[in-house]
Amino acid sequence: MLFRSRVAWEEVPRAEVPAGVARGLRVRWIEDGSTYLLWFDDRDLLVAAEGEVALPPIGSGRMRAEFSDFASFGGRMLPRSGRYALAGSPLVDERVTAWTPDDPKLTAASFSAGPP
Repeated sequence: MLFRSRVAWEEVPRAEVPAGVARGLRVRWIEDGSTYLLWFDDRDLLVAAEGEVALPPIGSGRMRAEFSDFASFGGRMLPRSGRYALAGSPLVDERVTAWTPDDPKLTAASFSAGPP
């Protein structure tokens, strides 16, 4: 959920929407000005996202993530495939073998500290 007090967003003008994408949002974090582009298909599924990132020690630059092969998991349409590129170079391809949305073992306390 985007909180209006923390982000500003606007639709990307149709002329700037890349082929194969139905619409886009430009999202800017008010605190630091970081801007990201979110791309959606005609089902409103997030099919790509991009923006500047820093991933020490890997590198920094423009990251693009593309999502595909959507299927229903726990009543949600989620991608089974992700492809990531950093500064125009392939970074990683992933294939999700299982999703567990709303896992009852995850509670608010699960997110109160970092991994063990």
